Formats: sequence, structure tokens, C-alpha cells
Amino acid sequence: MSMALPRLRRPPSRCTWLSDEGTPSHRRPRQRAAATHLDKRKAAAVEPADSADILTELGGGFEATGFENPFAMRSRFSTVVWEQTAALRRAGSAVHIGCGDGLLLELIAQTRPKLRLYGTEENAALAEAARRRLGASLPVLGGTSIAAIAALSRLAPDGIDLAFVDPERLGGREALAAVRAIAKSVIVIGTDRSLHRLGDMDTLAASMGLALLPGRAGRVSAALSATSGRPH
Repeated sequence: MSMALPRLRRPPSRCTWLSDEGTPSHRRPRQRAAATHLDKRKAAAVEPADSADILTELGGGFEATGFENPFAMRSRFSTVVWEQTAALRRAGSAVHIGCGDGLLLELIAQTRPKLRLYGTEENAALAEAARRRLGASLPVLGGTSIAAIAALSRLAPDGIDLAFVDPERLGGREALAAVRAIAKSVIVIGTDRSLHRLGDMDTLAASMGLALLPGRAGRVSAALSATSGRPH
């Protein structure tokens, strides 16, 4: 006759979270040192930046140059550089007419450091900001568009390969004709101000009586046709 053995009951398992208070004393100093080091790194990572430094990095004068905020201006100008990669690769010189604080020229210089670059800017405060951003080696000419373009023609008597312009800020067809007289190719830039109102680059050009070079449409930049804006 067999006897049934009593079933052994397994004690319930339990998970225990060890806090610092339960950590063996010989491990506490190392952990505390690591925590102190981590706290220092965190404090350094969240140190607030000066707003002036942020604007210098992102770009200032965005409202004067037709953009909603500095982030939008940097994004649009970065897209201009990307869209015009082939033209910049072929060029030996370029100018930004109405360069603001020089952000587009800085972005171009980062991708094409050997390119001879120039800027013009009517707003004296923005022109000075561009000179601080770009340094003495990159000329930024002040004065009206016509006067600055005339000075640029003396600086570069052989002409400029590529000119970037916002036609709405340029100051009329006379100024555009002066740009065409010294530049082999003109790239029209669409700002937030113009694109929100007109929708796309084709409409922007048509609203000013200009014709774009046939080819792939750009979102924020496009080349003028060979004759558009030239004096007759």
C-alpha cells in the first residue's frame, strides 16, 4: 500500500529593488563619484546659450530679408545651396546681392571654400553684421544696389559667374539689368514673403516680368533665362 507524499509548497518568489541605502558600503563611494560626474555633465549640457549667439549662428535680420524667423531663413538658404550645387561647382566667383548678415555666403563658403565670394547690402547694420560673420577676406559692399554693383564691377573687372538675388528686394529692373551686366548667370531666390504670396518660383518670376531658365524647377531658387533682365 503506497502512501501519498505531502506536496511541498514552494515559497513565493520576490523581486527586491536595491536602493542606495541597501548598497554595500564598499561600493558606495564609486557610485557616488559616478553620480557626481554625471550630474556635472548634465549641468554642462543644459547650460543656457546667449540669445545673441543663437542669432549669430542661425542668422539675424531675417525680417528685413523676407523670412518669418531665423530657422526658416537658414533652412531656405541651405536649400538654395543644395539646389544650385551644380552651378556652384562650375563657378569660380559668386555674389549675393542684398546679402543681409551674410548667412547664405557663409553656407556657400562652407561647401565651396575656394570660390571667390562677394556681398552687397544697403542696410548698414546688416552689412556690418555680414562683415563680422564673414571676415575681412570676403568683401561686403554697402550703399544702394546700383552703387554697390558699380563698385563690384571695379573689384571684379572680368565679371562674376553667379549672382544670387531676391528680385523684390533688389530695387527694380534697372538694378537687375546692372546685375545682368556683370553676372554670367543670375539665381533668383524666393523668400517666405514672396512665396507665401505668390506660391512658387514661376509665378514669382512672371509677376516681375522675368523668365526662368527651362529645366528642373527649384523650390526656393531658380536661374533666370539668358536674356531675362538684360538691357535691350
